[in-house]
Amino acid sequence: MPSRLLLAALLTLPTACTSVREVRDFTGDTALLIECGPDIARCRARAAEACPRGYDVLATGENQTVVQSGTPGERRTMTSADQVMKVKCR
Repeated sequence: MPSRLLLAALLTLPTACTSVREVRDFTGDTALLIECGPDIARCRARAAEACPRGYDVLATGENQTVVQSGTPGERRTMTSADQVMKVKCR
């Protein structure tokens, strides 16, 4: 029984921490914008899950978030990069 739970957890791992939003492509048709953290493989896995008949990649890229904290004399900067993929389901 514990091995089944571990297997189930590992199978859901690639799609964890992803978000999917419905957007429009350049022709006005429906497309999906997938944000998937630092690993583009998560985007591909989520696209395959959302589009069981396949998908076409319209764009890929990276969103960077920069957070600064501290006092003006002692600034600390943290950068986080998230992969983004825009797809159109077939």
